[in-house]
Amino acid sequence: MGPKVAVYKYPFDIEPSFQIEMLAPAEILHVDVQYGRPCMWVMVWPEAESSILREFVVYGTGQTWQQTDNIVHHGTVLLPGASVTYVWHVFEIQPWRAIKRLLTKSRKPEPEPEEVA
Repeated sequence: MGPKVAVYKYPFDIEPSFQIEMLAPAEILHVDVQYGRPCMWVMVWPEAESSILREFVVYGTGQTWQQTDNIVHHGTVLLPGASVTYVWHVFEIQPWRAIKRLLTKSRKPEPEPEEVA
């Protein structure tokens, strides 16, 4: 029988960027609004002995930003305002993705071994 897992809810505020400390490992399952507050639901291993600070950025529909390889979209949040519904897109910054791409691109292929006669 494998380890026990649970789904935890992490509320957050719509800010240009924010951080959430989560148990590690953790898998983000869903991003939505509950009772007027943006939240993300995350599958965690409650018996985990470590945690990690994860960093997120939020962009509104139509907003521009610099293209980068190190962000992953986790969900879209609809928040009603006084006269309009605001649509926010939640991304996680994952610096290791950019580092991994750089390492993969810079790695030179190994030369073929020469046959000795």
